[in-house]
This record gives sequence, C-alpha cells and structure tokens, in this order.
Amino acid sequence: MLSLSRVAILSPLLLLAVSAWAADSLPEKHRPVEPFLNSQTIVLAWLDLNNADPIEAWSILAETTKDAGAADLIPTIKMLQSTLLNNDCSMVYAVAELPELFRGQLRLIFPTSKPDALKNILAGFAPNQSVTVQNQCVVLAHSDKSAVPESNTLPTQELIDAVTQNSQPIGLAMAAGDSIRQLLPVWKTSFKPKRSSDQAIFDHLQAMRSFVIGVDTKTFAGNAVLTMQDAKAAENVRPWLIEFAEERLRRPLQLKMNVSGRSVEVNATNREQFLIALNDVRAVIEKGAERSNRINDFKQTMLAFHNFHSAYKRLPPQALSDDAGNKLLSWRVALLPFLGEAELWKKFHLDEPWDSAHNKPLIKEMPKVFAGSLPAEEGKTTIVAPLTPDSAIGRPGTSTQFRDITDGLSNTMAIANTAPDSAVIWSKPDDVVFDAAQWRTQFISPGEDGFIATMWDGSVHYLPAKIKSDSLTKMLSIDGKEVIDRDEFQLK
Repeated sequence: MLSLSRVAILSPLLLLAVSAWAADSLPEKHRPVEPFLNSQTIVLAWLDLNNADPIEAWSILAETTKDAGAADLIPTIKMLQSTLLNNDCSMVYAVAELPELFRGQLRLIFPTSKPDALKNILAGFAPNQSVTVQNQCVVLAHSDKSAVPESNTLPTQELIDAVTQNSQPIGLAMAAGDSIRQLLPVWKTSFKPKRSSDQAIFDHLQAMRSFVIGVDTKTFAGNAVLTMQDAKAAENVRPWLIEFAEERLRRPLQLKMNVSGRSVEVNATNREQFLIALNDVRAVIEKGAERSNRINDFKQTMLAFHNFHSAYKRLPPQALSDDAGNKLLSWRVALLPFLGEAELWKKFHLDEPWDSAHNKPLIKEMPKVFAGSLPAEEGKTTIVAPLTPDSAIGRPGTSTQFRDITDGLSNTMAIANTAPDSAVIWSKPDDVVFDAAQWRTQFISPGEDGFIATMWDGSVHYLPAKIKSDSLTKMLSIDGKEVIDRDEFQLK
C-alpha cells in the first residue's frame, strides 16, 4: 500500500505547473482532503488516477533509481489502481505534519462514495496499518488515532497557494512553516556546515515559503517552483541552486531556472528533460548518501582506535610484526576486536604474513566498515593512515600514545579516505606514504572537491582540496608545534 505513496511523492521529483493567483481555500478538486489538514500540515501530495499513469511513473522511477525489484511491484500497482477506480476513488492523497515527516509516517487519504467497501479491501492490502473511515474517506495510517486534526485551523496560505498553482495530475506541495524555521538554528548547530554553499542552505531555507512539484505522466511536461519570502530572496537563491547542483554534479546543469517575482521556476517540456532532471537529482542524493555512509564508517573506526587505546594504553602500530621486524598484518586487523569482528580476528594467524596460505583467504572477509563503495571481493579499502616520519602511525619505533600527540588530538590527522586508485588490501600492512607534491592524486576521488579525514580526538571532517601541501604535512605531525589554520581546513 505504501508503494502508492512513493509513486505520489517521488515519481515527479522535479516538475510542476505554476500560475500567479492566490486562493483562500483549496481548489474544488481537492476539497475532500481539507478536513485532514490544519496549520501544522507541511506536506500534501496527490495522485489523480483518472489523468495520471502510475505505472509509467513507477517505471520511470525504477529505471532512474536502478531498483531491480521495483518492476515486481508493477502488477500490484496496476491491480490497486483498478480496485480504487472501481470503488469510486480517483484521488489519492498523502498528508504529513512535521513529526510524521520525521518518522516517515505519511497518512494516505482515499476519498470515495463507497468507504466501507474500500476500507475492507485496503485492510487486506496493508494488514499492519490502521485503516479507518472518516469524512467519507478511507484513511491509511500508522496508528488508529483520528486522522482529522484536533485543531480546526485552516492550512497555511503558503500550502493553499502552492496546491492552487499546481494543476498537474501528480503533485507534491510542501510549506515551510514557522515550526521548520524555528528548528533551523538547531539543525545548523548539529550539521556544522563548513563549505560556503552548505552554510547558505540554512539562509535560503529560512527565506523559503513553499516548494511545489508536479508532472503530467502522459506528456512529462511540468516544472518545479520554489517560492521565497520576497523577490530579493528569489534572486539570491537562483544562482546558489545552480552552483549547488553543478558543484555536486561536476558539470553544467542541463535545466534552466527562471525568476518571476518571488518564485524560482524550473521547466521541463518532454520526457527527455524529465529524465535528465530525475537523474540529476538522483546523482546528488546518491553522492550525499554515499559520503554520509562513509563518514559513519570512519566514525566507527575512530571509536575502535580509542577503545584500543583504552585497552592497551597505546595506538596499534602501522603493522603487526614478527620478532625479526618483518611486517605481517595491518593495523586494521588489530582493530577487529573493537569493530565487533572478534570472530574474524580469531581466524587470523598473527605470526604469519597477510598473504600466507592461511591468512590470504581471509581477505575476502573484509568487514563492511572498511569496504565502503569498493567491491568487497577485491579486498581493498580506502581507509588508510597517511604515513610521514612524524605521523602517529607512520613514525618508526614503538607505537604512539595519545600523550605523545602534543600538537593536540583535535589538530592532528589520524586516518583518511583515499582515491580508489590508492586503495590497499585491507589486511596487508600497507598504507599511503604521503606525497606533498601528489597528495591530491592520492586522496581526492574523481568528481570530489575534498576528502574525508579524521583527527585523533575522533572527529570526522570533509577537508577541501584547496588545502596547501605544507599545511597538510603540518597537520599530520604529532609534535611539531605547528600552528594549524582551522579556517583553511574548514574546521570548527
């Protein structure tokens, strides 16, 4: 059942039609959903089954997201569409207030002249959801609490205007109410943006009033409109949106943006432009998700370092060695018990090299935390210790203690994410010897403008590629008494 909400919300993803008038209430077409809205409603999405083709929309979504299992849902969607129309339900709505949106708990509203019959049918489609009848609508929700708001206040003018402006059969309107704007300072503090383009996100969100998208699945014509608090804010957000998108896509944006009054509009007139827009959005989302996942991998690894130090009062050496000083296994192997990989740790023969007859087969068992986006079967990782004679892992002699890092744990780099070409076999006592002349080739992946690195205090950062080589060398030193320019590294 929730698949249909995904159709209504995700399939348009960057398109809508707009006009300039305002209204005091929703258009006649949408009046049945009004009892389920109030001043706290921030999302209203809809699907007009008489004028939209959800199968086509779902197929496009599956093609763009490369979801191999999406095609399996098409028969179910087709059957559900037929069932709804046969029970006099031609509109489907998704509604959410801010708390529901955070929990991913949208309410689905099905206006119908046959509510009791449709309720019984939908209960079979969604056995784990609450299915009730209210105001001649069947309501599908995550609880049996009434879907009709206790407050009888009207939805905000921003939401009404956004819905009124959109005549497309598939649409999504979002109103940035006071509740969101009040949370922005908290989000900004938690997010700690470093790049200027990221910092500007919060300024533009503060000025945003609504966002609405829609698409005609027959022609794939439509557009997206972002409405700001005034014309000046609209003029300011347009170049930022282009820069933000192109920075992440690493190429010019294919769709044009136009400013009209206090609105910024993006138009598409055919299927090709729609797919370009959808793929661009997907690329930005995927890159952000991949970076976020990798940052979490580094957080886990740094926690393992700290737990190792608590247990042994020192950091692991760059390599586990034999009595003759021959390097056998990587520090990554030494961290296994502190990464929840005690069973894998027990499998290793610690007195044998990484490629011995016994240890070599264990390469393919690389923990997920080290694998990242690289194919695990190759056994390579991009989590390395940049080695210099003065770095904590790179300096010769006994392994380092935190008290040896006199430049400060928060000022000294620990480990970093390399470019794919610099990846190493995870169990091999191999890292990247820092090359001041070529470090960008070593650590900056194609399409990126920086790299993930950690400090010995456990913090994880995305460091910009424009850092000077000498500055990075100083940051790797544990006791050089160098002064670190935190602004250059975009560190808080």
